[in-house]
Amino acid sequence: MKNKISVVIDTNVVVSAVLLPHTLSRQVFDFVVLRGELLVSEGSLAELNEVLGRPKFRKYVSEKRRLEFFSALVRVAKIITVVDVISECRDEKDNLNYSSKQ
Repeated sequence: MKNKISVVIDTNVVVSAVLLPHTLSRQVFDFVVLRGELLVSEGSLAELNEVLGRPKFRKYVSEKRRLEFFSALVRVAKIITVVDVISECRDEKDNLNYSSKQ
């Protein structure tokens, strides 16, 4: 059996995958879940929950659907602890230190 590739997917891509099920973002997400190993941190889950809970997205995804997605995501993803932080993003707010977030 071949080794599975471990992948971290940017929160914006996951949001697109949830909101727009017939997009390339969703295809990438599904591919990783089915054939790879999706890595998430507690911080990235918190960020995803916050973003999907924003009022502007409520018309696209119900709270029930959002909770079902999170439940499925936690079952299939490998939750990791971030030990090294890289701060190389052009957008400073994307340089998140997930290991220190609550």
